[in-house]
Amino acid sequence: MDKNAAHLPDLQMKRGTRMLPVALTKQEVHDKGKALSRKLSEMRTLENHKKEVMANFNSQAKGIEAEVEILSRAVETGEEMREVAVMIEYNWPLGHKVITREDDGTIIATERITEAERQEPLL
Repeated sequence: MDKNAAHLPDLQMKRGTRMLPVALTKQEVHDKGKALSRKLSEMRTLENHKKEVMANFNSQAKGIEAEVEILSRAVETGEEMREVAVMIEYNWPLGHKVITREDDGTIIATERITEAERQEPLL
């Protein structure tokens, strides 16, 4: 038996606190309802902001992915698509045109002249 236990009284009272359910008054319910409404509004605002930020992030990420794809293709193939000046030679009697690169003289296509082209005035 503990030596100190012999000196304690048989009954002892001590004050404390515990988390226990307490019925709310009508005013407290009303006040909490108002607070809930404000918090829900704050949450909706925050969620909308998150959607905007995520949309912006996703847009930027897609742009970067597209650039990475273009650069990867250029490195892999050793070439890239660019605007190149061409000369289009129309052969009206035969009904075809020859398209030639102006930078190196390579013929890139021989095509039929379209009806729309037949209607265009030549400059």
